[in-house]
Amino acid sequence: ADESGVATCEQYQRTPDIGPAVTIAIRHDGTAPVYFSPHGCGGAIMVDLTDATGQSVPYGLDSECSPNTCDGFVEAIDCSVGCNNCAPPCAGRLEAGAMTDTQWPGRVLTSLELTPQCAPASDCPATCVRPDQAPEGIYTVGLTVWRTCTGTCECDPPTQAVCGLWNGDEQLADPVTFTAMLDYPTQTSVQLVITD
Repeated sequence: ADESGVATCEQYQRTPDIGPAVTIAIRHDGTAPVYFSPHGCGGAIMVDLTDATGQSVPYGLDSECSPNTCDGFVEAIDCSVGCNNCAPPCAGRLEAGAMTDTQWPGRVLTSLELTPQCAPASDCPATCVRPDQAPEGIYTVGLTVWRTCTGTCECDPPTQAVCGLWNGDEQLADPVTFTAMLDYPTQTSVQLVITD
């Protein structure tokens, strides 16, 4: 609040220019397919990010829903959240020899209390997230894959190197995590190599 006691809602505004983005190349050098937990409608591969102190770095907005950020709630008429009903895949498959990539936009999500003075209605969540510029430093990029899948685990069509599995009966087991170091923002690309 400012000196007059009026609440200011400026703390909810996001950084306008976040970046640079980091391209994360994923290369599967192993001899057997592995499976991953997909994210969003398209079944994207999400990596885990930890900072130099070992703290997990939240960065993934639930892009299928809106509003999903503090400024989105503050500017909304009410706090009803709408989500695309898109039935994302239940699991994903990476064939041996597959190459794909994903991105980290260079953002972190800061969790803030959504004060009643700035919320458009009384049914708003107590907290919200503000996208901020990620501080420079060393990050660990991690990808967890599962070596075993039971159920419907084949790509359809089988020619795809990376695919989503939609059946819903997939049970993944035998997880293993591959990591790479990232010096941000000096480095804007990093490679994760999956091995047997």
